[in-house]
Amino acid sequence: MKTVLKYSAYSLLFYSTATLSFDTNELAQNTTWQKLLHLKKDGHSLIKSASFFLSDHTQFSPANELNATIAAFQREPSSQCQFPARAKWLRSQGVPLPKAPACVAFDEWKNEGDWNSISLVFASGYMSNPASLYGHMLLKIGSQSAHNILLDRSVNYGAIVPEDENGLVYIARGLFGGYQAGFSDQRFFHHHHNYSADELRDLWEYKLNLTPDEVEFITKHLWELLNAQFDYYFADENCAFHIAQLIELVLDKPLTADLPPWVIPVTIFDRLNQAKHQDNSLVSAIHYIPSTSSEFYNLYEKLSPELRSLAIHLYHHQKDFNNEKYQQLPTEQKVILLEVLMSFVQLQLTLERDEKRNSEFKRVLLKERIKLPAGISKAKSLSAITPSDKAPHLATKPSKVSLAIQSQPDSEYTARFGFRLTYFDSLSPDTARVKFSNLEMLDVELALADNDIDIYKFDVLDLESFNPSYAKGFDNQNWAWRLRLGYEKQQAYCNDCAFVGLNTAAGYAHLLNASSITFALATIETFSINNNYYLSPGIEVGLLSRLNNSFAFRTSISKNTHHAAHIKLELANQLSPQSDVRIGWDYAETSRLSLQFNYYWD
Repeated sequence: MKTVLKYSAYSLLFYSTATLSFDTNELAQNTTWQKLLHLKKDGHSLIKSASFFLSDHTQFSPANELNATIAAFQREPSSQCQFPARAKWLRSQGVPLPKAPACVAFDEWKNEGDWNSISLVFASGYMSNPASLYGHMLLKIGSQSAHNILLDRSVNYGAIVPEDENGLVYIARGLFGGYQAGFSDQRFFHHHHNYSADELRDLWEYKLNLTPDEVEFITKHLWELLNAQFDYYFADENCAFHIAQLIELVLDKPLTADLPPWVIPVTIFDRLNQAKHQDNSLVSAIHYIPSTSSEFYNLYEKLSPELRSLAIHLYHHQKDFNNEKYQQLPTEQKVILLEVLMSFVQLQLTLERDEKRNSEFKRVLLKERIKLPAGISKAKSLSAITPSDKAPHLATKPSKVSLAIQSQPDSEYTARFGFRLTYFDSLSPDTARVKFSNLEMLDVELALADNDIDIYKFDVLDLESFNPSYAKGFDNQNWAWRLRLGYEKQQAYCNDCAFVGLNTAAGYAHLLNASSITFALATIETFSINNNYYLSPGIEVGLLSRLNNSFAFRTSISKNTHHAAHIKLELANQLSPQSDVRIGWDYAETSRLSLQFNYYWD
């Protein structure tokens, strides 16, 4: 009884004192408190884990959670170890709290590095994984004591997906919240190896201009989130959204305000680059981290023609290191040549190509390298890349509206109005995206003629990827593929002709120069002629080229089993980062000419 009275008296004294310095109702409405709870506009939290809340989840409100938090911290001071960011913020608001005991687990985690900076990292898109088509966002915590960024701590947000989940199942479940998701942390070298070395994706690090106190506040809140679970939504509540919200904890103007119903990493990086924080730019520096393939191809391009030719010869004649041309090279050039070959062999092993042959050649290269003096060659400096014009915040905005005027004999359609949800097509600038590729979702065009509106195009998904060898003479796979699901009228054939359903293609792509390819594809598509449906195999050959940052064109000729040859030509001229104009011409049974204006936004 005495214990109960003592506790009641102590609690009464605590709350009486507290009311002199803070107002719980006012604190409950504070935006920082609501950010700590990850509150949605409807008053509910995005977090689904009951363990994240100290109040009864059936009667959740910011005020109830605030009162329960203060009471828990007072009753059991060690509970502050679970919620260090809440404790830090409450103290800053004048709430008297007892001193927390030693938080062993948190201190061990925090003391792994003398953390003094936070960066957001963009990983470029990965066409082989539906989860990564749009790129990915990570958070990286920089350490003052680490001498290598690979030892920094990186934080990932992602869905908890069963192994070997079917890609189409993933997209379907991901779109409708079919997965749980959460934050996880690792040393940065794990993510660097996964993205840069294994998946061959370029990385861009945006270092943020934050104070040490802000870095501490974010990392403490991150600790609170490591065991929390969320519902995962591929289109909006994804990695970009949740990691941006983590940064918003210390920002006055949120990065996720007024977003459309879909959130793409490049959109957040665009806003990040424009954001101000305490009258300064939020981004203090941008650091590019090239993938293994980008490093190799850039280095290979910078070799002299003689060294390039010798590298190709040695790769195809792997025991010919007594070759006179190789033996006459200065030591430094031998080292560079061996490193180029080692880089290419490692790239082939990563891609699981001819593993036995490349593993044997790797051993040969190591033996040759041991014969030469130790030291770092100039290969790394030769491969240095400064893609100031390729950072993700400079990418073309993902959504599009369009207006086109089209002429065609005997056609009723003269104007088209379009909307595309995301993301880019093969004539878009290749900033922060996979080169020579196409990724479009929900692309709709309406045709207007004689006051009648008709659906001209309705694509649910249009994926295309050309992968030429960038190192001519080396063994490499020049593969290409396409997957399209949708509908589009084909009036070059006839007024009642249309592509309906599925279009797939596979074939070959060949690099002409750094900005141009030719391709040849075997195609299969479902086709409609006067409401009769056919499965039409065919072939397509073409040329795709980007002449400079503003001008690109694509031309092709295709033939299937149900139609005459179809010739297409499209030219694109970028007027600004948010607009371009395109001229199109195609011919089969009749010819069509079109002029289209595109406006890009997010």
